[in-house]
Amino acid sequence: MRARLRLQLAAVFLFCCARASVQESVWRRVENVGTEEPLPRYGHTAVYVESEDAMYIFGGHDKTNVSMNDLWRFRFLEGNGDRISGRWEELSASQSFAEWFSDSYKPAGRFGHSAVVHDSVLMVMGGSSPNCSDYCVDLWKLDLTRPRSRSAWTRLYDEYWGIERVWLRLYDYAKFKEKRPGRRWGHSAVIRE
Repeated sequence: MRARLRLQLAAVFLFCCARASVQESVWRRVENVGTEEPLPRYGHTAVYVESEDAMYIFGGHDKTNVSMNDLWRFRFLEGNGDRISGRWEELSASQSFAEWFSDSYKPAGRFGHSAVVHDSVLMVMGGSSPNCSDYCVDLWKLDLTRPRSRSAWTRLYDEYWGIERVWLRLYDYAKFKEKRPGRRWGHSAVIRE
């Protein structure tokens, strides 16, 4: 039941984090007891990892509509009555377009993407980004057992213009007569166990 209630955080616009109690039909503010916290944003994704009692957020737009690709973790602390608290931790900072273009070891800044988590792996797909030619079609995975490591991100699929203005694919689905999801944003994704 605790995990289901914490999942409600994913739908809340940052920054005012709250938790819904289905039994009591009430929202309670979640207090950050640390000194760090992400910039306010929208269009980000948030996933809850039950084994860590933590929520991860990735990307989104800031108040000036800059696409971000930072990764944050909010670890919940034991609640005390009506008080619910936790601590934010920045796992990887956002990159400017120039920084990302010269060192794209993680997904480009984006919003409207989807994210799911399964077996300590975070999957990020699609979204809208000025770094993609229009909507993103890429699929990335992040090993949550070592999220600070540069090698923790792996690009599973992408299509993009190469340096020589040639359209490149990590895997050519059409060549093998296979289908793949198209470019998209504003979609959702779920894991069914």
